[in-house]
Amino acid sequence: MQTPKFDALAKVYVEAYLKGAKQLPVVDVEEKKKKASVYVEGLLAHGGPSTDVFRKKIGAEKTAELFRSVLFGTK
Repeated sequence: MQTPKFDALAKVYVEAYLKGAKQLPVVDVEEKKKKASVYVEGLLAHGGPSTDVFRKKIGAEKTAELFRSVLFGTK
């Protein structure tokens, strides 16, 4: 059975990830939200392959709410 090998590999992976994450700079959440908001508003204003599908299926207002509140958290 491979389970013990996978468990050991998962542990090595998580430890490496956490070690690397500790070296990253602290994120300015407000600055990140501003940049995400610019991106989202661009998608809503100009459309795109995915955005257009959502607008066609659920409408512009619900698409905007979905993008701002759920997918990108800019609200």
